[in-house]
Amino acid sequence: MHVVLLDRYGADRQENRCTENVYLHPDLAGLVEYQTVHGSADDLAGRDTVNPTATVRAAAVIVERHCGGTGAIESTERALTAVTERGVRTPDLGGEHSTTAVVDALLTELPRRRSARLEVGS
Repeated sequence: MHVVLLDRYGADRQENRCTENVYLHPDLAGLVEYQTVHGSADDLAGRDTVNPTATVRAAAVIVERHCGGTGAIESTERALTAVTERGVRTPDLGGEHSTTAVVDALLTELPRRRSARLEVGS
């Protein structure tokens, strides 16, 4: 269903999106799952060519909503934009970069944030 909705309403490429699944069954109330819309990409396993964008977005949502990482989503979106504008893309987006290269570029763009626990010991 996610793919159909993305195609219909044009929310970027499905390879770049993540989704939030909320379970409605009473036994699972409150359980939330984040996943990439494109699926597992098993055919690309071990080739270092999978587009990591959706997984990175899902991780940012988890950090912001469940780990107290205020601004993680916004920071991640800025980093994704900067990396894309520099032409660092996987082959599915017309680039020539590996998954590892895209993730490394994203990590370079993301601001570093020290935890309070580390600062106490500094």
